Amino acid sequence: MQDLFKTPLNLLNAIKKINSLLISRNTFEHTAHCLINILRHKLQSQCAALIIIDPDTEYLKIKAAYGLSQGFMNRYQRLIGTQMLGKIILGGENIIINNFEKNTDDYNDLKLENDFHSVIASRIYAFGKARGCVLCQRTTADNYINQDLLFIEIISQALAIAIRHEELILENKDLTVIDKETSVYKFNFFCERLIEEIKRSKKHNEKTTVLLIDIDQFKAFRKSYGLDSSKKLLLKLIDITKKHISGLDIIGRYGQDQIVVAMLDADEDDAASTAELIRKDMNNLNFYRPSNSVSIGVYTCEQKDTLNYNVIADRLGITIFHAHYNNGNRVCRWSKCMYGFPK
Repeated sequence: MQDLFKTPLNLLNAIKKINSLLISRNTFEHTAHCLINILRHKLQSQCAALIIIDPDTEYLKIKAAYGLSQGFMNRYQRLIGTQMLGKIILGGENIIINNFEKNTDDYNDLKLENDFHSVIASRIYAFGKARGCVLCQRTTADNYINQDLLFIEIISQALAIAIRHEELILENKDLTVIDKETSVYKFNFFCERLIEEIKRSKKHNEKTTVLLIDIDQFKAFRKSYGLDSSKKLLLKLIDITKKHISGLDIIGRYGQDQIVVAMLDADEDDAASTAELIRKDMNNLNFYRPSNSVSIGVYTCEQKDTLNYNVIADRLGITIFHAHYNNGNRVCRWSKCMYGFPK
């Protein structure tokens, strides 16, 4: 019998170590590698691997492993079939097979990089969804025992918790940076991204230009047609804006009736041309009222703006003031306006 099960204290100490990993601030990758390493040592296996379902491709891939080459791990990709791996992951048939007969379909399905003598595996199942499995193999003539299955099941449950914890972190991050009403960036995160792009643009000798788009007479619209209709009008503005910008450009929400757009590798002329297309489409938008015009400010960022975003916000605010001073429904460039009067 292995050291892990010689005394209850040994098992309890192993569980304590597993729990300490789960409540730490380590990344999922680090936690997974630690758990797989614990599993390999405690079950005295020459190979231990975490195999998960890639949510993007639905193929199986190896997320963490010991006893496998990096090249093999990078190449490993399989569909979940009806053979042994499929039965483990989808059917929950945790297994111990000693003296595994070679050259069978099940053997080839479970084989990783090297031939093996015995195999033990447990599926990972978290919150109603199969996520993958944990698999250990021995190349020596030693057999796994039923108590080994208990420990691999404990590890698989810990990995299920770690996977779900990582998902919740990512979901929470989305909630932190994404405006739930419009599905564009919140303003604070938009500012962070913008500063990064201004710094990047200097290295590549490019320009980053920001548009501030303001719906004209928005308060009157909301008073006449209600809050729900005003939210839909803002979404229509976002849809029209996305139609005219590139997929790499960044959109954020700025207040109730304004959005900001960071146009990458675009100078003032390029951005102003795009802004004019957005203005024309909005002016022709028949949504509750015959026209839903916008005022758009255009400002090309400077490197010193990375020190204080308020400079960018102030200058864009001046462009919008200039547009409103001239009855709205226009595109105003920072280079050509100052507090409502030509520079």
